[in-house]
Amino acid sequence: MARKFVFLFLLLLVLAPVAVVSAQPSGLPVDVPREELFVADQIYRFSGGIGNYNLWASGDTPHRHALMMETLWLRDMETGERINDAADAGPVYNEDF
Repeated sequence: MARKFVFLFLLLLVLAPVAVVSAQPSGLPVDVPREELFVADQIYRFSGGIGNYNLWASGDTPHRHALMMETLWLRDMETGERINDAADAGPVYNEDF
């Protein structure tokens, strides 16, 4: 009898939050158009090298600096096509360049 009571009590503890919690808004900006939204993902946020801004130091991989070190353009090695990475368009040169 005690085992059944413990089982029912644990089942109630597991299912109670699901039954009580109501749907909450996500807090995301739903009125921002997709082409105007920029998401900077920071996957490597909890590490020992958070304050280490030396990009060439050995140890942790500096994912948090990837946005600063992003190149403006990339070149596809197979086709030779220029890919706009952090730039909106290709390079524009002045007359006196």
